[in-house]
Amino acid sequence: MIKLGFVIGAALALSACGASRSGEGAPARGQAPVPGVAPSPTGSAAAAPSSPPVASPPGSPKASVDPCPVSERTLLKALAGRDAGRRGGSPTKLTGIKCYKGYAMARDGGPPGPGERAYFLFGFRQPQNAWIPLNAGTADVCDRYVLDRSIREHLGDACFEG
Repeated sequence: MIKLGFVIGAALALSACGASRSGEGAPARGQAPVPGVAPSPTGSAAAAPSSPPVASPPGSPKASVDPCPVSERTLLKALAGRDAGRRGGSPTKLTGIKCYKGYAMARDGGPPGPGERAYFLFGFRQPQNAWIPLNAGTADVCDRYVLDRSIREHLGDACFEG
């Protein structure tokens, strides 16, 4: 009798554990899941990446918690061969890097040419722990990518209309 009670108790305990974990991590009813990086816009700017994302810094356990600060070298690697890099003139140098809460902003640091130098917006993708280029342009680069105003303010003027 004691063995039967133990088996039934264990079965109930296991089923209770399974029931409580089924909704764990799921969004509340009517609430959309929060993406690691804002969704891409539709149109030509939403071309699929041609190379895998670049980790920053590689193998660092801290990167999964806070990817900032990020180096110029890491961001240039993330831009290499990507649509955002080509649209921004394929820079070989970045300046004015600002990093905040999984987003980074940098400006083409090459010599001035005709027109304005581009700004580049990056997002940190988890669980890959990799920086990916999100957008390039001269103003309002954060539009549709960074919805939080405080993050936009930390990234600077390129997040707002010029």
